[in-house]
Amino acid sequence: EDGNAVPLVASILFTCIEFLLDHEAGAKMHIIQGRKLLENLVHSGRAELSLVKTHLVPMYTRLGIASYLFGSMSPAVPDELKTFASPPSRFNTLDEARTSLYTLFDEVLRFGAVVEPRIFEGSASPLELNILAAKQQKYLSYLDQWYAAFTALMSTQKSNHSLSTTVSLMQIYFHGAYVWVATALSPYQLEYDQHTAAFASIIGHASTIVNTSHRGSTLQAFSFETEIVAPLYWAAIKCRHPQLRRAAVRLLMRDELKGRRENMWHANESIVIATRVIAMEENDRIDSDSAPSPASSTDKSSGRDSTPSSSNRGFEYQVPYRRPPTIPQDEVRSFFPSHPPASSGVNGFNEKPDLPSTLPGAERILNTINWDRLSTEPPFGVP
Repeated sequence: EDGNAVPLVASILFTCIEFLLDHEAGAKMHIIQGRKLLENLVHSGRAELSLVKTHLVPMYTRLGIASYLFGSMSPAVPDELKTFASPPSRFNTLDEARTSLYTLFDEVLRFGAVVEPRIFEGSASPLELNILAAKQQKYLSYLDQWYAAFTALMSTQKSNHSLSTTVSLMQIYFHGAYVWVATALSPYQLEYDQHTAAFASIIGHASTIVNTSHRGSTLQAFSFETEIVAPLYWAAIKCRHPQLRRAAVRLLMRDELKGRRENMWHANESIVIATRVIAMEENDRIDSDSAPSPASSTDKSSGRDSTPSSSNRGFEYQVPYRRPPTIPQDEVRSFFPSHPPASSGVNGFNEKPDLPSTLPGAERILNTINWDRLSTEPPFGVP
């Protein structure tokens, strides 16, 4: 009955179709167009927007995460359509807490997108840096407020399998948002070493979700939402703790996740890239004959040639530190055997890793790691 919702619902349906067809460009286009429709609704002055605000805005807020992580910044959700301008002192329902968290996470992603080029270029003035630092503290304060209200709410909830999965997912994105905004003003990757505990929490809560799937909450092969594949991939490439990053990769290799797709995220791609990042970062030098050498490919999301540079000779793919993995699907499938060996447990950092070879030559690469110089304390023995 609400005509305002028709084009917004249609855009969501088209986005889902593009996800299923694995059309990245089309999916991002529909997400961006849907967010523009939200802007147009506010500017048109239509009074009745309760249905849109209650049900569709939270969905477009979460879709914005997928768009951003794949390199496209969606238009901001108008303030008039946000349920919460800032986290309240208390939540009445879990749905309120979830909506507030993703609204805040969307703002944090936008903050990072604005700040990143200024920080890395070194073009921000002292005054601008002070303003950005104040905004950073504001978002960190909002996250603290959210977590306090969320904890108070959970003390009144009776636990069950479904609730456990939802709560763990929210905890993953809370810790992800906190690390994201806390590191936004630093141009150094070493800044992530200060957040090892947060990465451990992300991996731990992801493990809870995977293990819960054995008790009635099945993980489907496809999800419309961005759930645990992206956070695990991010933890594997950003956290330099040798045990934790391997735990993240092993979770992605679990039968419940391997081959899973979450909108534009492919678990198999994430495994391939994360394994290669670990091998690259934890070796002083890797000979070119230790790595596979198929023909160079092109990054399908940016059109850039992925031929290795002289400083990265021997690796045929660029390592996307702030972007999702983009290896062509036909090549990714060829990396996985029909019945890969099962992995169990997390090896000690002084032991030889038990990671299956997901790439030709990956085992040889990992075998060249000097495990004696790795450490569980920063800088983790990583050069």
